[in-house]
Amino acid sequence: MASASLLGTIAAMPALAQTTAPAADAEARGAAGSGTEILVTARKREERLVDVPISITAFGADDIENKQITDLGDVASLSPNVTFQAVGGRNTPSLFIRGVYSTATVGRLATTAVFQDGIYVLGGIGSVNTADVSSIEVLKGPQNAYFGRNTFAGAINLVTADPADYLTGKFEAEATHRGSFNLTGVIEGPLAGDIIRGRLVASANQKAAMYTANDGGALGEETTKQISGTLVIEPSSSLKVRLRAAYQYDKDGPAQTGYLRGSQYGNDCSNRVITGGDAAGNQTEFAVTMPYFCGSIPGLDELGEGVITSNTSFANAFWDDLGGPGNLYNGLVGNSLGLDSLDRAPKLDRFGMARKMLRLSASVDYEISDYLSTVLNVGYNKNDTIVIQDTDRTDEPNVFAAVPAFYEDFSAELRLQSAADRPLRWMLGGNYYNSDTYANFSGDVTYQVRLRDYFPQSTGPVAFSPQGANSETADVWAVFGSVEYDIFDSLTVSGELRYQYDKSRSPSDPEPAIFKDWLPRFIVKYQPTPDWSMYASYSKGVLPGQFNTQYMNATPEQRAEIETILPGSTEVLPSQQLKNYEVGMKQSLYGGKLQWSLALYLMKWANLPSSSAVTGDTLGNNFTALITSGDATFKGVEFEGTIRPADGLTLGWGISWQQGKYDSYTQGLLASGLVLGLRDFEGKHLPRIPDWTGNVTANYEGTLSSEWDWYAGSEVKYTGSAWDSEANIVKTDSFFRVNSRVGVRKGDLSFELFAKNLFNDNSWDFAVRNVAFGEPGALQHPFNGGYQFMQGLYVGAPDKREIGVRVKQKF
Repeated sequence: MASASLLGTIAAMPALAQTTAPAADAEARGAAGSGTEILVTARKREERLVDVPISITAFGADDIENKQITDLGDVASLSPNVTFQAVGGRNTPSLFIRGVYSTATVGRLATTAVFQDGIYVLGGIGSVNTADVSSIEVLKGPQNAYFGRNTFAGAINLVTADPADYLTGKFEAEATHRGSFNLTGVIEGPLAGDIIRGRLVASANQKAAMYTANDGGALGEETTKQISGTLVIEPSSSLKVRLRAAYQYDKDGPAQTGYLRGSQYGNDCSNRVITGGDAAGNQTEFAVTMPYFCGSIPGLDELGEGVITSNTSFANAFWDDLGGPGNLYNGLVGNSLGLDSLDRAPKLDRFGMARKMLRLSASVDYEISDYLSTVLNVGYNKNDTIVIQDTDRTDEPNVFAAVPAFYEDFSAELRLQSAADRPLRWMLGGNYYNSDTYANFSGDVTYQVRLRDYFPQSTGPVAFSPQGANSETADVWAVFGSVEYDIFDSLTVSGELRYQYDKSRSPSDPEPAIFKDWLPRFIVKYQPTPDWSMYASYSKGVLPGQFNTQYMNATPEQRAEIETILPGSTEVLPSQQLKNYEVGMKQSLYGGKLQWSLALYLMKWANLPSSSAVTGDTLGNNFTALITSGDATFKGVEFEGTIRPADGLTLGWGISWQQGKYDSYTQGLLASGLVLGLRDFEGKHLPRIPDWTGNVTANYEGTLSSEWDWYAGSEVKYTGSAWDSEANIVKTDSFFRVNSRVGVRKGDLSFELFAKNLFNDNSWDFAVRNVAFGEPGALQHPFNGGYQFMQGLYVGAPDKREIGVRVKQKF
């Protein structure tokens, strides 16, 4: 039957990654280990994976379906040298490639960018899902020349599916024993003969709460409803117009994140010594000066699930005792302070997150001649979010916040490019990008209980000043191009260049900051056979300068005092730069049954920023200022591939090692407490990034009878240990996680039994050092002319084992 033919073809593309996915090309798009080609569009044109001189991990429709890839966390766990950490749940997760770690909360300062159909995703990456995605490309190393902003260390591009050219569809339902579920429906086909095709996708899914707070509230629940529509218009063989609209609504409970106090769960660290530099740069030894975790971090087996907790109820005896019952709800939900930002935000009447996202895109592909074509891409995104949180993530009724954030952006790109089948190939393009961000990740409304004199305000609702402290607008213009020439049949050289003019504004300064950058990439590729290539490349990534908001708002007297404590403080920090040197090799053997790639790289990061909390006579009890404080060097290896040793059996692997160390890095925050006097972290590893990551996958398909087939698969994912902080005091434990599935299929109908985290591994997903504000006496006043903050670790509790069933019907 026709519908079975189309969807069966689409399902047989496990390593596809391309910008558009027309059904007519299905056979050519192939699968890893299947003997057919793997096509990607990392350089804005369709190429075989073995031909592309870039380190890429690619997933096609079959990978996404079989390996249960539903979000960026799944993508990261199956991609060498990619790290995803949901520190605040889906609100502000962190995504890192090749260990280029950043604590930036403003989207444009993230070191890794996410794109959908080549359109930049500003905000909400924690909620990006694969309900309508046909392929995924993970591009490693700077990609500024083609993708522009934020592709500092790499980029992830998710490609949505094109409509089929005949009426077809599918329905998928799954449920687990913990209460998670997913419902997805697709219908697609021609709307006006061969000229107009349409595709409609609707989905609703919920991740069940995995943990329970000590006050009875659910932790870790995530709910998403989404609808998207795609329209393709092809009036002729030379013109294609593609329109897409998607709307998504998320509503989550509090994250399954806990806080481990050093004084309660750690040790006195009396024998722990850290080597580093003092304020003058002298290398010496420093003692850990307060209780922390020296040796190891206790796990859930030792501590019990009660450590994963936070306040989840607005009804709190503490507030009643203070004579203010209802104040917490009125301030955070009822907006008793009358803030415009809370009125604009999505409605939320509980602790957690609510988010509304609208994404619109349009593309026009026109083939001018056999040699020349042009492409126009336009995108618009709007993202409104509200988070109500217990900031310290403990049972103490201490710090609460309402955190609204609004993101809106528009982009347009025009490219003119030559045909790909000539010895000389070129591309020329221009891009405009505008973004408007309003956010204050400390909260526009906060409730803070005074700890000594650190918090001077009374207990109760306080409007944070300035509101929207992380807000900014930006206009970015760019021109870019590439030239590639085959000197010989086996030797190709290419050059790419992007000139970028970035004008950004902060509410704290009427004058815009302007950044002008040239972003090159040069590649030499040697390809002795069509299925074997080697390359060497140099590329440069840039992140625009960062606004030093609190320094900008300081009085002249305060600025003078800041500069004595943090020399070099400025209103706008210089642009960060990353230089990447890379060599690699790719090969496809035995008709594509064995495919592998290897990449080695060295990267230099300059103008790495740091945040420091300082106190002083004119600054009050706490003041945060930024300083450009260092450089870092990264080196690593990525090795991945697939092999099909027998009919029906496909094996895959991905292994990576990386090491990121500070060449120079000054940070005063730890000096205020954990390691008194330590300021220079030269030679230390960057925190939160595992040295080793890896995965091994297996998939088998066989025949049960003349009507029924069966299949089984599994993924084993490894995450190595990672440091807690810049001081490198303690490491997390390494861990393995296993997902498995087995199913039967009869034509268009399939039934599947699956397990996530099959062996119920309960290692911490991450551990991040932070101040223990939820602890009585957290602030010792004064200490050596300043303040000493008690310390602890934010820890991410893993998703528990889930057993589920999945039913799929195609028609």
